Amino acid sequence: MCGLQGNDREHLNDLSGVRRVEVDLVAGRVNVDYDADVIALAEVKAALEGAGYGVKGC
Repeated sequence: MCGLQGNDREHLNDLSGVRRVEVDLVAGRVNVDYDADVIALAEVKAALEGAGYGVKGC
C-alpha cells in the first residue's frame, strides 16, 4: 500500500465509528483510530480492501 487517495481517506473518515485516519506515505502505512463499540475491525478492513489496498498486521 503506498497511500490512500483523498476520496478513499474521506470514505474511511465517513464510516460511523472511525475517529481518525493517519497516512504515512513513506512507510506505506495507514493507521485507523476507531470505536470498536460502533464499528468492527472487519468492517474497517473491508473498507480498505474495497478501495484496493492490502491489509496486514491487524
